[in-house]
Amino acid sequence: MCRTTTKNAEILSTADKKMELLREKKERFERVKKGLMNHLLTGKKRVKLN
Repeated sequence: MCRTTTKNAEILSTADKKMELLREKKERFERVKKGLMNHLLTGKKRVKLN
C-alpha cells in the first residue's frame, strides 16, 4: 500500500471509532432520559417549581 492509502485508512478508522463512541454516549443519554421521564410521570421523582 502506498503511504496515502495507509494514512487515509488510519483517518477513517479513527473516525469510525469516534462515531461508535458517540453512538454509545447517545444511547446512554437516551436510557437516562427514558428512566427520568418514567420516574417523573409515575410520581417517583418530584420537581420543585420556584
